[in-house]
Amino acid sequence: MFTEDFNPVQRLAIETCPRCHAVGLAVPDAETYANTPEADHHVEKMTICPSIVAWCPACGLVGDWPGMCWKPEEKPKRKRKGYSEIA
Repeated sequence: MFTEDFNPVQRLAIETCPRCHAVGLAVPDAETYANTPEADHHVEKMTICPSIVAWCPACGLVGDWPGMCWKPEEKPKRKRKGYSEIA
């Protein structure tokens, strides 16, 4: 859950759009969300609850935050046994 003092406007202002990489997402009003074409609706790779609807004013992308900005962490890769590097 979000904390009581969570301010979505301030938090989204520092997020980066996953499509155009512009900094600064916003909470869309009902009209903006309703008029967004289907092609501009982001399909999240991961659903995170709770979430809020976020909108990129630069490119028009709409999606559920934080799922739309989530990037999986890359795990460190180990060398296979018996593998030796050629110098």
